Amino acid sequence: MDPPITWPDDDPVNLEKVAAQITAANDLDINAQDGDGRTLLTLAAKCGNLPLIRLLLERDYVDANAVDIDGMTPLGQVA
Repeated sequence: MDPPITWPDDDPVNLEKVAAQITAANDLDINAQDGDGRTLLTLAAKCGNLPLIRLLLERDYVDANAVDIDGMTPLGQVA
């Protein structure tokens, strides 16, 4: 089993590393939320990381409607 994925807030370099881990692993919870309810897709959207957003949305099991503690969805982060 892979170690848990963690990421500092709004670090696009680290998000790229996480994307590489996601691509390589099959048993990760891609919809896991941090203490503020943010998913990897939420953080990618907040950072405007289009390559990572595309990579995540290509997977049909990614929850594009996940809501964080502020009631925001990933789309709401970029609007």
